[in-house]
Amino acid sequence: MKTRRGRIPIIVAILACGACADESGDEPEGHMLEAQQQALERARGVERDVAEAARRQAEQIDESENDG
Repeated sequence: MKTRRGRIPIIVAILACGACADESGDEPEGHMLEAQQQALERARGVERDVAEAARRQAEQIDESENDG
């Protein structure tokens, strides 16, 4: 029973060290948010392009139906 009590503080210390946050990250949080913002803006641009292409295609279809 005594060996178990001796292991508990060691296990607690190991778990406490493992639970610490990693502050040695290469990129600060602000940089990550900026990258996500840029990706979101690119996605919005693609969405606008797709919507514009769909609108032009619909116009072409309407024109071809009216001509024929």
